[in-house]
Amino acid sequence: MKKLTLFSFFLFARLLLIPQESSAFDPSRRPALISFAHLEKLSETIRLGHESVDIVHVYAKYPDYHWVEAQDAGIEGTACVDDGARAGILYLKEYERSGCQKALVRAKRHLNLILNMQAKNGAFYNFVRSDHSINTDGRTSRDSFDWWTVRAFCCLAHGLRVFSRCDTRFAAKLEQSLLRILPIIRKSAGLLTGFHEEKGYKIPRWLALEGAADVSSELMIGLTEYYRFRPNKEMADLIRILANGLMAMQEGATTRFPYGLFRSSGTVWHAWGNSQTQALAYAGRTLTDFAMIGSAEKEARGFYSRLLIGGMMKEFDIADPTQAKEFEQIAYGIRPMVAGLTQLYRATHNHEYLIMAGLAGSWLFGNNPAGEVVYDATTGRGYDGIGIEKKVNLNSGAESTIEALLALIELEDFPRVRPYLFFRRVSSISSGQLVYAEFRDPSNRLLVFVLDTIDGNAHILEGPLAERFLRRKKDRGFTINADYWF
Repeated sequence: MKKLTLFSFFLFARLLLIPQESSAFDPSRRPALISFAHLEKLSETIRLGHESVDIVHVYAKYPDYHWVEAQDAGIEGTACVDDGARAGILYLKEYERSGCQKALVRAKRHLNLILNMQAKNGAFYNFVRSDHSINTDGRTSRDSFDWWTVRAFCCLAHGLRVFSRCDTRFAAKLEQSLLRILPIIRKSAGLLTGFHEEKGYKIPRWLALEGAADVSSELMIGLTEYYRFRPNKEMADLIRILANGLMAMQEGATTRFPYGLFRSSGTVWHAWGNSQTQALAYAGRTLTDFAMIGSAEKEARGFYSRLLIGGMMKEFDIADPTQAKEFEQIAYGIRPMVAGLTQLYRATHNHEYLIMAGLAGSWLFGNNPAGEVVYDATTGRGYDGIGIEKKVNLNSGAESTIEALLALIELEDFPRVRPYLFFRRVSSISSGQLVYAEFRDPSNRLLVFVLDTIDGNAHILEGPLAERFLRRKKDRGFTINADYWF
């Protein structure tokens, strides 16, 4: 009981302190972190149909970063809607943030690509070949309701909201395209009901692809964007239907394995594209639905806190967690965390979610198993991840570059979060009912992230409070090992 009383004192004192930034990390004196230079080198303006469109080349090889055609599932193509939509969303966010007209022009050319890749059935083809023809029959390109169609919908919805204020004619074209997709979405989210089972876990059949929560979270973000432009009961109902499916895929609690995470598909959680917290926080704030926000908070406080304290992971099957994989780690696994936490801050105004978002983003700047930057702010290159050998893959293609930039642009509205991008975890400790990690920045500033495994509360201690906490706890602690997770 004495241990709890002492810890409670630290937490109470922490609440009385206004967070202060170290002058060594004054954002006004640091160079910009977001650079579009490499993304522009990956991009090419071509003619597709009757339009001038921008494509982003899928792969670029170190050291000269020449373009490489995608051949992961046969010869696919040199660029795709999946990455074009990502780039379009990035430029739209940059325009909304800064008012940069160049970003708006770029966004429009990426949206033109999407418009010209739409098939007669309303879905989208994915790949553009090196001769600038459309790949209409490849397994990863055909006109189906898959990741690329969902991401295209998100970009169109975001673009509609932005261009409705500055180019109503173009906005009308975007909405016409959206309306052609909606019957597919209605069929996916409205007609199927009930659950099927896998390894004893229920999977909602009404989610996209009959049970994929990861794809459905992306779709839910797009529907929320569209609802913000054109609020109506049908959109709200579709959002809630998907939200109910996502929340049915949530497992455990903040104090019980697997700690409130959302299964991605089946019984597997994976980091990449797992945007359920972002989707639920964004939709919950938009619809004033506190159940959605609370569900997002459960994953953030229960599961995200453990990732930040114990280290990132790639994936594991909750039905057999002993087969967990740590690698490879990629920016596409970090961005959903950052975006989810910033959306939670917008929904709750809890400052600790912003700090957590900064610590999640620090993976890009060396707080990772390789101890090296995975995003180079001077060139704008997002490197292609960290492999099992704990080395950075210096290739830098579209997905990694755009996902890194999307993570950072989420934080640009919050300049006092920037210092947390430069912290690195130096130890992870378990001591009694507490697990915690010690972080240091280049000027040796201290931060301690503490999780109480009994009451589920996570807290961030800085400065003198962090120092006092460590002096009291360190002698009785032991380093976290693999048993920490499972």
